[in-house]
Amino acid sequence: MRLLALTYGTEGDTRPLVMLCHGLIAAGHEVMLLADGGTLDSAKALGVPHAALEGDIHDEVVALVSRGNGVAAASTGLARMALQHVAGWMRQADAAADDCDAILTGGLAAFVGMSVGECRGLPVIGAGMIPLTPTRAFRSPFLPPGRSPGWLNRASYGLVNGLIWRQFRGPINTARQHAGQPPRRSLWAGLPMLYGISPQLLPPPSDWPADHLVCGQWSAPAAPWHPSCELQAFLDAGPPPVYLGFGSMTGFERERVLPALLSALAPRRVLLFPGWVGVPDMTLPDSVRVIGPTPHEALLPRCALAIHHG
Repeated sequence: MRLLALTYGTEGDTRPLVMLCHGLIAAGHEVMLLADGGTLDSAKALGVPHAALEGDIHDEVVALVSRGNGVAAASTGLARMALQHVAGWMRQADAAADDCDAILTGGLAAFVGMSVGECRGLPVIGAGMIPLTPTRAFRSPFLPPGRSPGWLNRASYGLVNGLIWRQFRGPINTARQHAGQPPRRSLWAGLPMLYGISPQLLPPPSDWPADHLVCGQWSAPAAPWHPSCELQAFLDAGPPPVYLGFGSMTGFERERVLPALLSALAPRRVLLFPGWVGVPDMTLPDSVRVIGPTPHEALLPRCALAIHHG
């Protein structure tokens, strides 16, 4: 089969889809991946055919969180992102879908993939790293954790998915009009879903459809990795450290959060990956070593604990 894979988001959105594409290629399929250009290093390393969607997810996330952490601010940020990029994404995805047999779509480009698939009469399969399928077992992970009646749990998915759709509906329908498609009034329904989540972390809820599959984690194939001399010396100098990583997390008070975490962990040794937020202007104790991006599969087994943004 010839497949188009489409997503837009941070490294946590793109990398698992790269691994899925790598597995599909190994199984004999042809795959083309479209994603944010800054998150495609793993695709380059594994030889997965790819192209960058327009936009810069780093700048988009920084702009989004600068508006605040409330629902209204997030909605405004998503609407701005959709208005800027949906038309371009639609053109790019439609061109890449030539001669394809199906589309895998997820992240903030999911509705674009669904529209292109509908226009071309292609099967569309959702790909997710967090549960999006309604269930009585728990409410939407976009809401704060808590307990509620089963009917409210199921209803929460329609509420959240509907809010996101409302931010994208206008730009999606404008792009559909230019492609000769009628406007879309409601969300798509009945699409199969693949989840790159370990069933040990999320056993499939009993009320999920049979074609909504928890596949297991889409992870990188084992590859040799050797820490730098400095990192090796740190690892050898004492007990296994704590890994503290912020990744693409941003929009929080690093000058308050980081010292509080380091104080709570003291006197334990810490490997700090500051990610997008960088390191605040402070003197770090000798027990803390700052590192860059490092393969978790190789590093975390050498750590006592991992603290990360999920």
